[in-house]
Amino acid sequence: MMGSCMSIIDQLRGSTNTPLMSLLLHGERGCGKTALSAHLAQKSDYPFVRRITSENFVGYSEQAKISAIAKVFEDAYKSDLSCIVLDDIERLIDYVRIGPRFSTPVMQALFALLKKPPPKENSRLLVLGTTADAHFLEEAELFQAFNVALQIPVLSQPLHYKTVLEALPGFTAPSIQEICAGIAGKSIGIKTLILVAEMAVQRENPVQMAVFLECLKQCGIAT
Repeated sequence: MMGSCMSIIDQLRGSTNTPLMSLLLHGERGCGKTALSAHLAQKSDYPFVRRITSENFVGYSEQAKISAIAKVFEDAYKSDLSCIVLDDIERLIDYVRIGPRFSTPVMQALFALLKKPPPKENSRLLVLGTTADAHFLEEAELFQAFNVALQIPVLSQPLHYKTVLEALPGFTAPSIQEICAGIAGKSIGIKTLILVAEMAVQRENPVQMAVFLECLKQCGIAT
């Protein structure tokens, strides 16, 4: 996964024929999409990097939000090599499942910006998007606006859990083995697993199976 993402970043850096590249990272909430997009943006080492998220626009009118997003893209066009992260796209367009409702003007603006290559010669732009609702973006035809789409998997095997827990404080080798066996087969995002581990450590150090499962349940994962 990481190798595929970095190859896209390197491809754009060395290309003279591809002024615009867009990559959509999609997967369940808690799977680490936002963290991965931030890591990729940092690793790209592009001179211009900006992150656009719904938190940037609290209290903005629809038109003000569109103008602010467009301004980020306009600033990016001035750089020879730039990266823009569109984090949690469904929230950027105010998507609500009840209805469903969303901002058509904002969505149309994003669609246009995703298709527009930088006007400056030799300028290249990488757009990284994240979403927890790929199905909605497909229906809205925004999914297809991205050149590449990669699904971020959740953890589901004991070895996956073990790798994460071994890197965290508060867990012994025997407790990790017991916990991994006890939650085998459950689909857990890496971000969620780390959150559960941190909660458990606050209650008991070293963490034992019962406390870990209790914290897992409190985070909405049936045990």
